[in-house]
Amino acid sequence: MVTKAMGAVSGLGTLISKNPLPSFLPRDLLFGAAGAVIIRAVVYFKAKNAKKYRHGVEYGSAR
Repeated sequence: MVTKAMGAVSGLGTLISKNPLPSFLPRDLLFGAAGAVIIRAVVYFKAKNAKKYRHGVEYGSAR
């Protein structure tokens, strides 16, 4: 499993190095938009699940 993942990443590197300039093909735009949505969702959910710190109040104190 790890070997397949490393092979896929290696293959991706050679694919990117062929033409590093972005293209405006619909498939490429779709993959870029999907990647941006995934990254935004991860950041949103990490921020939503973060502990709520209160400034100026000792952490762990009862309200």
